[in-house]
Amino acid sequence: MFAAKTTFASCTSQADCAAGEVCQAGVCARPAAPSQPPAAAPYGQSAPYGQPAPYGQPAPYGYPPAAPSAGIPAPLSAQAAPAETESERPTFGRAGQIVFWGSAGASFSGATSGYTNSSTTTSSSIVDIAPSVGFFLSRLLLLEAAIALSRESDSVSTDYGFGLESGLGFNIPTGQVVSLLPEFRLGLGWSKFDYASSSSPDHDYFRYWGSIGMPVLFHVAPHFFIGAGPVVTIYDQKLNSSGSSTYETLRFTLQASVGGWL
Repeated sequence: MFAAKTTFASCTSQADCAAGEVCQAGVCARPAAPSQPPAAAPYGQSAPYGQPAPYGQPAPYGYPPAAPSAGIPAPLSAQAAPAETESERPTFGRAGQIVFWGSAGASFSGATSGYTNSSTTTSSSIVDIAPSVGFFLSRLLLLEAAIALSRESDSVSTDYGFGLESGLGFNIPTGQVVSLLPEFRLGLGWSKFDYASSSSPDHDYFRYWGSIGMPVLFHVAPHFFIGAGPVVTIYDQKLNSSGSSTYETLRFTLQASVGGWL
């Protein structure tokens, strides 16, 4: 038996070909059936070259990974990190926080001062410096400690002071950037008066004091703040040589501070 010979009709236009055939290169021929893309490999199996990899599996070189399908979670690397809530953001004023700052105050106005049973108002220049540290016992209450350094000068004498003070501050947030920190402090230390006149002997005093401050803090960056506010201080100083003379001073100063917290 002989196999049937397949013949192709010649053509010069599409009209010369039968239905379902096309005229290509002078010959009537049937067009090839469209090819189907290869199916993806089952989930969990590797895909050969040229086929899409199942979702979550590495794709062969030169072929992109398959798109996520319903019901299959995205890998951890592709998942978005959860948004940080307001309560999780670091804020000033939480129990256990450590705060450190330095304050400097200056006053050039008159101060009421004098010995026991006498009082005078003198014009003097005053500079106070106080490196401080604090610990938040709660969101509201700040325990404070500081080293107090001061210099007061007028036309009669210059007073150098040194001491330690401790107190409590009360954190009052008024917004995300601004907060109030009213504070009350008690201190004790030593001071020395150097008189301009050689006829007046210098004196050493034991001193103790109390102060009330109202600083306003500006949280200009995370863990960093600047502040400013008034401070009223009452000093009581006792002459060391005789122990009988007391010198009292009332000061009003404006203090600025720079600090941070952990």
